[in-house]
Amino acid sequence: MSKRPVFPGQNLYVLGHPCGLPLKYAPGSAVENIEKAYFISRMDIYSGNSGSPVFCADTHEMVGMVVQSDPSDFCWYENGWVSMV
Repeated sequence: MSKRPVFPGQNLYVLGHPCGLPLKYAPGSAVENIEKAYFISRMDIYSGNSGSPVFCADTHEMVGMVVQSDPSDFCWYENGWVSMV
């Protein structure tokens, strides 16, 4: 875990296994806002990514972990849930 503080505009990527999928690498996001105990970023993740490590794209140090995402990633279609993306 990095000991350096995150900053607005810092480039990030995330690795994870959302919803039991194979390892997903999601680059191309950045820190948008910083609160006391967390930062906000728009990442290409599913709600099943909770616990996934978030890395600084420049140093590859872990700078955080996914704790919340948009629950509207899925919609009900006929007999089951379907990814909106």
